[in-house]
Amino acid sequence: MAPAFTIRGLFRFGWEKTRQNSGLVFKAILIFVGVSIAQGIARAAIHNPLAMGLVVLAADLAEIAVSAGLIAISLKLSRGEPSSLRDLVPPFRTVLRYLLALLAAGLIVVLSMLLPLGIGIGIFIAFPSPRLGLATLAVICIAAGVLIGIYLGVRYSLVRVAAIDRKDSISGILRTSMRLTRGFVWKIVLFSIVAALLNILGAILFLVGLILTMPITIFAFTRLYLILEERSATDPAAAN
Repeated sequence: MAPAFTIRGLFRFGWEKTRQNSGLVFKAILIFVGVSIAQGIARAAIHNPLAMGLVVLAADLAEIAVSAGLIAISLKLSRGEPSSLRDLVPPFRTVLRYLLALLAAGLIVVLSMLLPLGIGIGIFIAFPSPRLGLATLAVICIAAGVLIGIYLGVRYSLVRVAAIDRKDSISGILRTSMRLTRGFVWKIVLFSIVAALLNILGAILFLVGLILTMPITIFAFTRLYLILEERSATDPAAAN
């Protein structure tokens, strides 16, 4: 069985891979940041609704493609394989699979949250000053909706890597993420919190820090996927 991962080990791996491949990695990150900035400029500068819609759509698709490319580069480098900037734009089928898998996972998460959140919020709307019992029920429903969202968000968190790594159906990619994350929900939650704090720190440093923290967290996330994938391949119980 593959060894259990540690949060510290994942980020140490991310730092080492970023340091070893800094030339390629920083160029890729700068391109991604440039695409994101161009998207923001387009939103602010174009006032014609149709033109803005077309430009924003093109910018969104470009950002999604580059995002998929960052993961593709990270996967290759994490496995010790050679990579180049050409990998930053994956084949159309890969980008489409990546996009559809993310949309499917997001839709499942949102729909699963709607019922408990709707009940909880609906109670407060229907009864602005509910009695204690009713207010408690509303709070429980809202909390349940949030917890369901966090839980399913974690279970489907590896969809973005699996969609790049595996030539599988969308349902197969969703099942892969569910299988790999089984038993590691709260540890992945902790990892996600640390990654978010690290990138927030990078953003605070005049956004320049993001050029360093983003690849570290991407490599760490990819490493998490590879460890859980190896564990699943070597542990029959985890593969079911």
